[in-house]
Amino acid sequence: PWGWLGRWLERGGEISYSLYLWHGLVIFLASRVLGTPAWLGDWRLDALLLGSAVLAASGLVATLSYRTIEAPFLGLRGRYARQAE
Repeated sequence: PWGWLGRWLERGGEISYSLYLWHGLVIFLASRVLGTPAWLGDWRLDALLLGSAVLAASGLVATLSYRTIEAPFLGLRGRYARQAE
């Protein structure tokens, strides 16, 4: 019943652990490469733009990590409980 929003939230839940693991590295690399940008002249708009870019990059890295590392191992897990008869 949730449609696209439900699918989007479900995918966010799948990559949440990878996002937690990788976001610090993405923030560190962004600060090393970009420094403190002054693109638009207003620090609030610059922070919003940079934060959006870092969130998007973190999401891409987390998705890649989830699909290549986590998902294959999750496919190997067994059942945790017996099915009710």
